[in-house]
Amino acid sequence: MIAEGVETAEQSERLHTLQCTEQQGHHFAPALPLAALSPTFGRVRGRSERPYNTTAAD
Repeated sequence: MIAEGVETAEQSERLHTLQCTEQQGHHFAPALPLAALSPTFGRVRGRSERPYNTTAAD
């Protein structure tokens, strides 16, 4: 089971008691703007200038 949108430690603890160990949400890290993600995706895909293919001709 995966819980999304976990915002507080209390929510996380309750989910652990329900054996939900996969969680994500603002409690763990705030959402990032696209500009902050672009360099990461570019490195992963080997394209630092663009995070992913946005044209069919590429």
